[in-house]
Amino acid sequence: MKVRHSLACTIAALSLVALHARADSDTDRERDRDRDRTTTVDCAAGDTVATALRQGDERKSLTILINGSCSEHVVINRSDIKLAAAAPGAKISGPDPTIDVIRVTGTRVTIDGITVTGGRNGVTADGAAGLIVQNAVVQGTGRSGIVYSHGASGIVDGATATGNARDGVAIDAASGTVINSQVSQNARMGVGVFNGGTARIGIDNRNVAGSNTISANGVNGIHIVYGSTALIAANQIRGNGTNPSVAFSGNGVNIANATTGPLTDTVLATKAESLDVLVTDQNAAPKQGVAVLWASTGGTVSGNNVATSATGHSKVLYTYGTTAGTQTATATVTGLVGSPVTTTFAATAGAATNIVKTTGDAGTAAPSSQVTYTVTARDAHNNPKQGVTIDWAVATGGGSITPAQNTTGAAGTATAQRTLGSGTGDQTATATASGLPGTPLVTFTTTAQLVASITIADNSFSPSDVTVPLHTTVTWSWTGVNTHNVTFTTVGAPANIGNMTTGSASRTFDTAGTFQFHCTIHPSLMTGSVTVNP
Repeated sequence: MKVRHSLACTIAALSLVALHARADSDTDRERDRDRDRTTTVDCAAGDTVATALRQGDERKSLTILINGSCSEHVVINRSDIKLAAAAPGAKISGPDPTIDVIRVTGTRVTIDGITVTGGRNGVTADGAAGLIVQNAVVQGTGRSGIVYSHGASGIVDGATATGNARDGVAIDAASGTVINSQVSQNARMGVGVFNGGTARIGIDNRNVAGSNTISANGVNGIHIVYGSTALIAANQIRGNGTNPSVAFSGNGVNIANATTGPLTDTVLATKAESLDVLVTDQNAAPKQGVAVLWASTGGTVSGNNVATSATGHSKVLYTYGTTAGTQTATATVTGLVGSPVTTTFAATAGAATNIVKTTGDAGTAAPSSQVTYTVTARDAHNNPKQGVTIDWAVATGGGSITPAQNTTGAAGTATAQRTLGSGTGDQTATATASGLPGTPLVTFTTTAQLVASITIADNSFSPSDVTVPLHTTVTWSWTGVNTHNVTFTTVGAPANIGNMTTGSASRTFDTAGTFQFHCTIHPSLMTGSVTVNP
């Protein structure tokens, strides 16, 4: 019994110790998770950054301090990593020219104070958000120094990108900010923005200036192409284009309008001076061989793809289209600052060739009343023409017309007022443009008709009986709320008027006689007649 009791106590004690040990281990793990880790890589001792990246809880940030010079390629695929120099001279060299020295796919990574050299690209953010390269030197790579690609984003601040075989900083289908940095002596571009990328160069995300020095690069200091955009300010850009043998699609940096001369002329005229744009590089020097795409809305240009000359100019002739009004021409080089360049023209009507009736013809009105006639002068392409003299005259029916003469206004129209004669029937007047070839003339016709009115109130015609001369028009107008009609019972009468509640309807009486009518809805209450005297 004593042995069994002692064994039981021993087992219980061991279990308690194990429980406390496990609890202590869990406490240590939680304490570790609450702390950001820092580790040091001693390159001379054979340590590697790749090994250090496997340390710590990946849910927490990790700072890796580098001593000496490491020869390796680093892939950072976890977030919240800082790679920094433990002491001056910290360096990572990529031994394989086909592999990037540092490739970042994780978010919120910082490269601080180290030198990166060799490899393919020095530092590449591949879809990574928030990569910061600060106080670092990226030089002597086989391609570009610092690259943001595939939707990546970040900031280059206080860095040096120099002596790279392609570009110092490349922002390709990504977004990036470059401030307070030295970008020089790269074989192609200092800073290149490609394929719809966006950049801020020399100004940070809070619009605070952070001047870069961009100099002595082989082609362009700043190069923005293929639908990309950039905000550029406060930079020192000088001495680029040091290697003219390096070609890159012949593009410059800026495009500006250099067109001179008037921008107003008649339709189908050809502008005497050429349309002209000037393409320059980052140093404001003319850029030769840049393909400029020309297009027009309303008119035509003499060429659609015209490369810049040795003086940086691309020129085409412009011919106005046939429609008067606003026309435009555009010169486009995708990606250049100032593109597209738009020139706006005002096309005016050509010489007038004819006049046409606009309003007032083929109407009816009471004898001795007034009507208005309008004509429009037009050129051969149907454009309204101002300043054409119109002579007005009464042709038949008597009466008068004023003014006897006027000229077409800005809309190409001229208007006169006709006072009809006292008779009935068709009355005519003419408008003549004596100054135009062929002396064009148009005739307006108005039918003078006597008019009588009958009001249809609720259940009554007022007046119920009217007497009118031959060819008189009688108008029935509905003013009440009930539905009524006008139904004739006399042979030879005009057509009946169907059920109506509002509005009016007219009938012309061209036959003498008495024409009885009533409302079929209220036949005992609503009757009337129209007596037409010969």
